[in-house]
Amino acid sequence: MYIYQTDLQKEEAKQPTELDFYQAADRRHLLRTDEETYKLRRLIAGVAGEKIVADYLNQYGKSHWLGIPNLWMNYFGPFECDFLLITRYKIYVFEIKNYKGEFVYKDGFVKINNKQKTFNPIHQTRRNYRNVQEIISEINPNIQVEGATIFTGINNAVFMESEVSDIKITPRSYLKWYIDQIIKEEQENRRLITNQDAILEKLTSYQIENSFLPEAISKEKMATAKRGIQCAKCHGFHIKVNRFNIECRCGYKEDREIATLRAIYDYAVLNHDKRLTINHLLHFIDHQVSRTYLLNLLNQYFSAVKKSSESYYTVTDFSKLKSMLNL
Repeated sequence: MYIYQTDLQKEEAKQPTELDFYQAADRRHLLRTDEETYKLRRLIAGVAGEKIVADYLNQYGKSHWLGIPNLWMNYFGPFECDFLLITRYKIYVFEIKNYKGEFVYKDGFVKINNKQKTFNPIHQTRRNYRNVQEIISEINPNIQVEGATIFTGINNAVFMESEVSDIKITPRSYLKWYIDQIIKEEQENRRLITNQDAILEKLTSYQIENSFLPEAISKEKMATAKRGIQCAKCHGFHIKVNRFNIECRCGYKEDREIATLRAIYDYAVLNHDKRLTINHLLHFIDHQVSRTYLLNLLNQYFSAVKKSSESYYTVTDFSKLKSMLNL
């Protein structure tokens, strides 16, 4: 399977995600409420669930399939498709949920671990797939569109106590079987129906920006952030900075450059709408490296903007920096 990114998605990928923001806030001890901690866990679970589906499709699907993750569109209102799969025969709209415990759907209502929820992934899948169906019908009403709610949690029991006939319900234990059915259906309908280029052009004509890009942190809250270089292993701040490495009280040693860049990354993610200045960064890392050393790193890895009043730096691509730091 080939993962496709639209031009807008490529640009948005250069910016920090909501998960990046919450993870940086967590490392800096800024998540102070149960609601904030729960949101971080939910974001982590969501990304993990989407990765499971992509991994299964890569392992068991076909190389000519095309997948589009996290596509935001507007069709009489904004909506997000967790994953769109385009085969030669059909388009699949996947709503992906990574739950633990018991999921029950009955009479249009959802309970998770015996607690009734206001959100409803079944209705969400139905709405998303119908929207995509309407959009695609503008090209060719004969193109098939199928919706599926995929439950990726390994310890998630799914109980459908009311009939759902218009979309597929696929627990993780059935995911490979479901992919096999997609392959079988494509083989039985060898006549090429989908035109991937036309479909992509039509879908992107309805595309909108991601509605859940993070808001930058307030100056007041940033003032309470934990300062300094953090240990990559124990996540503590009791470190000693040497010439080439840092040593943590837990015994872990790490390259000084990588550890310092990770601290700069945290600051940049939390303040992604602001300029990176040498004075603010020195304060944030608690002056654990020299001004000269920090300037050398900034000039090497960040984009410098020279002004007569004050020079500053920007991050051109957060995803590349994140990948380099293995975050």
